[in-house]
Amino acid sequence: YSNTTGYNNTAGGFSALYSNTTGNSNTANGNAALRFNTIGYSNTANGSNALYSNTTGSSNTANGSNALYLNTTGNNNTASGLDALYSNTTGTSNTAGGANALLSNTIGSFNTANGQGALQSNTTGYSNTANGSDDALNSNTTGGSNTATGAGALQSNTTGSVNSANGYYALHYNTTGSYNTAGGSSALQSNTTGNSNSANGWGALASNTTGSYNTANGHAALYVNTTGNNNTANGYRALLYNSTGVNNTATGSGALYVNTTGDDNTANGTWALISNTTGAYNTASGLQALYSNTTGTENTADGMNAMFYNTTGSYNTSIGKSALHSTTGSQYNTALGYRAGSSYDNGYNNVFLGANTDVTGADFYNCIAIGQGVVCTDVNMAIIGNSATTKWGLGVVPASGNAFQVGTNSGNGNGAHLTAGGTWVNGSSIDFKDDFTALDKKEILNKISSLNISRWHYKGTGNEYHIGPIAEEFYQLFNVGTDKKYISTVDPAGIALAGIQQLVKENEESKKTVKQLQKNLEMQQVINEKQQKQIDELVKELQIIKEKIK
Repeated sequence: YSNTTGYNNTAGGFSALYSNTTGNSNTANGNAALRFNTIGYSNTANGSNALYSNTTGSSNTANGSNALYLNTTGNNNTASGLDALYSNTTGTSNTAGGANALLSNTIGSFNTANGQGALQSNTTGYSNTANGSDDALNSNTTGGSNTATGAGALQSNTTGSVNSANGYYALHYNTTGSYNTAGGSSALQSNTTGNSNSANGWGALASNTTGSYNTANGHAALYVNTTGNNNTANGYRALLYNSTGVNNTATGSGALYVNTTGDDNTANGTWALISNTTGAYNTASGLQALYSNTTGTENTADGMNAMFYNTTGSYNTSIGKSALHSTTGSQYNTALGYRAGSSYDNGYNNVFLGANTDVTGADFYNCIAIGQGVVCTDVNMAIIGNSATTKWGLGVVPASGNAFQVGTNSGNGNGAHLTAGGTWVNGSSIDFKDDFTALDKKEILNKISSLNISRWHYKGTGNEYHIGPIAEEFYQLFNVGTDKKYISTVDPAGIALAGIQQLVKENEESKKTVKQLQKNLEMQQVINEKQQKQIDELVKELQIIKEKIK
């Protein structure tokens, strides 16, 4: 009607392109289609009132009654369906396919809506994609960069951004939550304000409302989670009942299945930590590892059925199939090896290293069993090596004939060892020694004489008596060793030898003195014999004189 210089325009229908003046290459089919277009170009409107209000907007396509009805200056929009992009005014590069798709959009741009009611409430939100009937992203207003594929996907979203929902009712109730990804029917269905969640699988994170930074992969994984954060569930019904627990990781069908409020647990393996409810800081790797655990904390179980029956026990470590299998409430135990500590229950501070290491009863404590099949028979017991073990070494492979050896004589001990016959031998070669000092053996002997030697027993050992010196006095007198509370086996022997040498020396000197005295005595005896002989002669002469006098 008002066309002046416009060209290549086609109008079919009452009032179609009625106000066009200079607009070019427009096509309008339907009552009042492109009714107010003036200079807009390359627009296509098919349907009653399609692109009705468009004035200068260009390169728009509207198919359906009232499609792009209020568009004025918006460009590059495509609307197909009754009332599709109805309220759009200046929004650009939007695509709407389906009745009421992007119905309320005004200035939002780069949106794609396919399906009845898709992105129906969007006003200024941008870069959203909605694919699916039953109102995908139906309530979105200003939220941007969202993707919804599936009936009811992200239906309640209003301002949440950068969400991706693929599947029936995926992220259905999300309102302001952002950076969420949902793949699967009802995945993250109840999420409202939770952020940065990822759910893949039917019902994954279905009950989550405000929980954030969760990842669920698998049918019903983290299904009951509501406000729990930083959880990861991979596998069928993994972390199914978790509600508020945080920082949990479950990988495997049914892993951490019953966990509700337990925090910082890690379960890898089918049914690992399946019964855990409030237990925290547990790690389970292997089929049914920590299967029965409910409230036990800070346990580590690695291996099929490891710590299977544990319920409340804490601070345990078990590595190996069925390690610590039967324990229920034990604490501070370590088991390494196939069925290590498998029969043990209700004790503490035990160590099992080696396949089939164990104890003979319940309630054991402070036991150490090292070596295949080693079994402790009493509390406070340590056994290293089984009946087949004939050699032990610390820092060295024992030399031939040595049952036990410490060090190698060169920087890590002096090669001290226990012989096969049961005798302890200390290294004493000159090659091992340094800083020699001459001794005053007489002084040593005097100190030995002054040393108090008494009979005594160690505290707590009953009637097991010993005879020996006191370490403090021994250290003060001889200044040997490194600790005045202990005496080595070497020093008393060395001191005794020095004292014996002094006694030998003094004995030799005494023997010389005695020998000289004996010699002197013999000489005196000779003198005495001569004198006696002289006396006898004098007596005899005296007798003769007496006879003469008579």
